[in-house]
Amino acid sequence: PPKYLFENIDNDTFDFVYSSHSLEHTPNPISALNDQIRITKPGGIVYSVIPNKKNTYDRLRKTTSSNILINKFEKNIYDHTLNEAIDVVKNTESHALYEPHKNNPLNYAKEIIKKKEGIHHFHTFDETNTLEILIYLVKKNGANIEYFSGFQERDIHFAIRKNNSN
Repeated sequence: PPKYLFENIDNDTFDFVYSSHSLEHTPNPISALNDQIRITKPGGIVYSVIPNKKNTYDRLRKTTSSNILINKFEKNIYDHTLNEAIDVVKNTESHALYEPHKNNPLNYAKEIIKKKEGIHHFHTFDETNTLEILIYLVKKNGANIEYFSGFQERDIHFAIRKNNSN
């Protein structure tokens, strides 16, 4: 089965690829970004917006370690884990989907993994882990971080420019 909708898009197709509030839902955010870079033409831009967990209902959750996300990318892991789902249910603050299940999160966690609805924030981001992921990605792809904003803001915005030599 396809990992992402971009799987059937040729390399170097678009001048600009934009995503907003999607990476936190995917089991492998680095792979999603890597694929966005792949389909961007040399000199093109990948622009993404993700929620800064410090300023959302994810604020009580631990920030997803960049090492965990890099490991998922390098090992081609495209499934959410039960521990990720339990964290979503137990530690998301004051969210109507999770409040009824806080005392017994296991069954609901299993259900959200099975349903694959794409509506849950399985990963959380702050400025640090986002920059660590971006540095990893631009080194791997020979790209550049063109823009980064997110300190003390609700959302983190970043732009990656694909080098002309790719």
